[in-house]
Amino acid sequence: MLASFAVKQIEHSRSLLKLESSIDTVLIARSMLEGLAQMLWAAKLPKRRPLMWRAFAFILDWRLLQKHTSLGLTIDPGIERNIRQSINRYGRWFLTKEAKRELAAGKPLPKDPYTKNWYGERETEIFRDVDGATLLEGAYAPFSEWHHWRPGAFGRLMSFDKSTDTFSMATSDPNQLAMALAVGFQCLWQTMQLFNARCRLGIGHDLQQLRRRQLTLKR
Repeated sequence: MLASFAVKQIEHSRSLLKLESSIDTVLIARSMLEGLAQMLWAAKLPKRRPLMWRAFAFILDWRLLQKHTSLGLTIDPGIERNIRQSINRYGRWFLTKEAKRELAAGKPLPKDPYTKNWYGERETEIFRDVDGATLLEGAYAPFSEWHHWRPGAFGRLMSFDKSTDTFSMATSDPNQLAMALAVGFQCLWQTMQLFNARCRLGIGHDLQQLRRRQLTLKR
């Protein structure tokens, strides 16, 4: 899980630089924040949660199996057997609250008894669980306004010229750009720090040097 998240954070960082002053930098930074929060949440129970992330692939396979079965498609018996064995082993981790109640009452499970994502929580709950409330409210929430096409995000970019009676809209916001770049650095740095601690990559000194330089630039 750590290696996969590190690769994605690195790729996101490249995208941030390529976007230069575009307001869309906040979309990349928002994604990086989600990844960081999930990674830190998984690290709190390192023997269970990373395996949950990987095992959720079997839930996706099961859903695809249900779809193919409903369409009358031919399914390889070996693949179907492997999916069902994996569901028997890991499926209980991902049962919805409703499914758990039905199971406890001895009733049939819902048609799809599994959660929509591997962590089974809302993003806001995960942020708070990893002490990320400040980032949630100060960065993730405003970034989400642009992601969800909300009026507030547009309002920060629009202006009205009384002399010509026209509206104009910018495609860049220096404050949002600065925040996106700062968030991007933080997400990448924390990801690589944890990756190094878990896998002994030998880059601890380089990471500390990079951190000190970043703090110096901020002053």
